[in-house]
Amino acid sequence: MGVWDDLRRNMGAWYDTAAEKTGEMARVGSRRYDIFGIGRDIERHYSEIGKLVHEGLLQGRTEFGADPAVLDLVERIQKLEADLEVKRREIEEIRDGERRRRGLADPGLTRSRGVPRDDDEEDDPRPY
Repeated sequence: MGVWDDLRRNMGAWYDTAAEKTGEMARVGSRRYDIFGIGRDIERHYSEIGKLVHEGLLQGRTEFGADPAVLDLVERIQKLEADLEVKRREIEEIRDGERRRRGLADPGLTRSRGVPRDDDEEDDPRPY
């Protein structure tokens, strides 16, 4: 096999790896953006609870556990925290799926870089 054949084979493998990684990063980035939005919603609800408690204290109230507005906000926060956990799990599933796919897609690929390796090049000291 000539140098050009090796180069073509390696460039194809590198291109495939870059394309796969880009797709993975886009899916993860989308979930991270969702996580950011959910986090902002949670912060907003905490702020609303703080406002309700502050106004209640100014009115002389000290019991807020039965206040329907506070209970509604607490319920919303709990739902958003569950959504947050779902998004985090989705990110892990995407990453795990890509790791498994890269590791199982071609037994001739090295797991760390996804570059094909000939059996006669196993002792090659090059890091790539």
